[in-house]
Amino acid sequence: MATAGQISTDASVRPHKLCLLCTTSGRTDTCLISTKIGIYQALVQSVLLYAAETWTPLVTDIKALEAFHMKRQKQLLQISWQQFIRNDEVSATTGLSSISEVIRRHRSALFGHVARV
Repeated sequence: MATAGQISTDASVRPHKLCLLCTTSGRTDTCLISTKIGIYQALVQSVLLYAAETWTPLVTDIKALEAFHMKRQKQLLQISWQQFIRNDEVSATTGLSSISEVIRRHRSALFGHVARV
């Protein structure tokens, strides 16, 4: 049985390991951006936002999630921290919504399910 400390540690480490899937393998040339984005959404973002519709996030929580999300998008596009590329340009290139928008959509879906019951 895992303790609460082990679960929170695992949950914070797992997305970092998963998001390196295409960028650390020697095959970055053949791994398309659309494939990387699909892997990110399926493996990283789903773990990161598990049950997010039930959270009561603070502003600091949202900022931390948005920072993680943007860093991973830049990593997928192989943008160095030394390059000056605006966050809105990165989001437009990947086509991914902000984390707060994803949480808002999940909450709306949950409310729709609860309202029908």
